[in-house]
This record gives sequence, C-alpha cells and structure tokens, in this order.
Amino acid sequence: MNQFKIFQKYNKWLIKYPYRTNALTTGALFGVGDIIAQELFPEKSEQSSIEQFDLTRTLRATTYGTVIFSVIGDRWYKVLNGINIPSNYYILKRSKIATLVLRVGIDQLIFAPFGLILYYGSMSVMSGGTLQAVREKLRLQWWPTLCANWVVWPVVQFINFSLVPVHYRLLCVNSVALLWNTFLSMRNAQ
Repeated sequence: MNQFKIFQKYNKWLIKYPYRTNALTTGALFGVGDIIAQELFPEKSEQSSIEQFDLTRTLRATTYGTVIFSVIGDRWYKVLNGINIPSNYYILKRSKIATLVLRVGIDQLIFAPFGLILYYGSMSVMSGGTLQAVREKLRLQWWPTLCANWVVWPVVQFINFSLVPVHYRLLCVNSVALLWNTFLSMRNAQ
C-alpha cells in the first residue's frame, strides 16, 4: 500500500471516527516518543549497571497520550479555531495575522503551561508518586520545560493554525510532537 492510500485511509478514519483515530494516533506517538527517549538517553538500573528498557514507563506515556492528551488536544484545537479578533476592533480589523497571533498567544500562554502541569502531574501519579512528588517534579521541571516549549511551539502553531485544516491540527502537532514527546519523556525521567 503506497503512502497516499495510507493517508486516504487515515483521513477516512479521521472523518468517520475522529476521537478514536486521534486517541490511537496520539497514544502511539507518545509511546514512540518515550521509546526513542529511552533508547537515546538510557537509565541504568539501581541493581546493575546494565541499561534497562522500562515498558511500564512507555505504557504510561501511551496511556497519557491516548486517554488524556488526545481528548483535550482535539477539543482545544476546535475551540481555538473559533477564536477571532472581534470585527469592531478598530486597529486590527479582523486581520488573519492578528487572529493567528491571538490563537498562538492563547495556546502558548494558557494551554502550554496547563498542559505541562497536566503531563508531569499525570505521569507522576501514574508512576505511583505522591502529591509531594508531583509538586517536586513541577518545581524542578515545569519552568525549564515551558521555556523550551516557547522556543519550539509558537512557530509550529503559527504554521499549524494558518495552513492546516482544523481536523488535521492534532495530527500536525502529534507529528512534530514525536520529537517533543521524546524530550518530555527524557525530562520526566530526570
């Protein structure tokens, strides 16, 4: 099956089963991101100096992507798509650029900080962490990760919001997020 037919089939599933398709795609890409992180940045076990693959860590990442991020991300991009500069706003007059800047700004100043709290909190809880462990993870990782986020995602989202149809936006984000999820997984393991 060539790539175009695969894309056609994926598109058909995305239209017919949007939540299921987004959930499976997002979960798979979060899982693959974790596998890449473990391969590129392996951890040694406390019992031996041999590097070990942590399947439960990958399952947690996959679960987070499937159950949490896919649902929130899909809805978030649909909400953002409905945000426009009011037509009576004198200076900006509903320009497409102003609307894009507004959407990217809302995404990066509201969703990104919240999304990282949700990610680190969920991953900590799923690995058996206490509320104190969640707080400590956020204290150590949230701000540096958010700063890294602001280097990568505004450009990606500007392209995403300006060129990609709304029903493909989560897929676009997930495609770039394969590398981002690798980074997140590595940061979460620290």
